[in-house]
Amino acid sequence: MPHRRFTDVDKTQEIESLIMNENDPKYRTLLLVVHSLNTGIRENTAAQKTFQTDLLEHQKRLDIHLQEYRERAQTVESFINQGKGVRVALGWGWRIVLGLFAVMQTVIFMLASYYIDEMTNLRQLAQENAIQHAAIFARMAQDEKERRK
Repeated sequence: MPHRRFTDVDKTQEIESLIMNENDPKYRTLLLVVHSLNTGIRENTAAQKTFQTDLLEHQKRLDIHLQEYRERAQTVESFINQGKGVRVALGWGWRIVLGLFAVMQTVIFMLASYYIDEMTNLRQLAQENAIQHAAIFARMAQDEKERRK
């Protein structure tokens, strides 16, 4: 029951006493109905004011809750976007690292192939030189034998 002012209570008692003092039953019934309607309308108005106050309070709470939700959703969305960015950066980073590794591997294999070919050529030259030296030494030895004879 909403808070009633003292003057309202006095007027209500005064009206009820006037209704009870009425001698005409039809008029008394009419006054009772009007008084009942008036009391109902007052209580309904008070209930509506209370309802409106409660509704405004709930609306403020809901607005605060929605604002907090939007802020949290924005924070979560920014984290998700950062995660997506990190994933993309890591993806490109790994691609670059693997690409550099493939390039280094290719360069190493090319250098190894080049050095193996050079070593093969040097070995062949060394063998040819050894054969030529052996032929020269054999020729020198033969010349020396012929000169001694």
